[in-house]
Amino acid sequence: MKEHIEENPTYDYLHSSEENLWSVLYLTGYLTTVRKDELPESLEEGETALKIPNKEIREIFESTVKKFS
Repeated sequence: MKEHIEENPTYDYLHSSEENLWSVLYLTGYLTTVRKDELPESLEEGETALKIPNKEIREIFESTVKKFS
């Protein structure tokens, strides 16, 4: 998945849009960045390629996070 990530969010930013959830998940380690050499295509300016880092977090996504999307 590709998303815009705000690495220095303010409290107001976090609550201003559901899309900001990706920044929260990235900053807390529930998502990590994909290395550039692993990308099948280039990213647009401001985008970050994200991935689920391990099996345990994948299970959390499958049981919890998907319910919200």
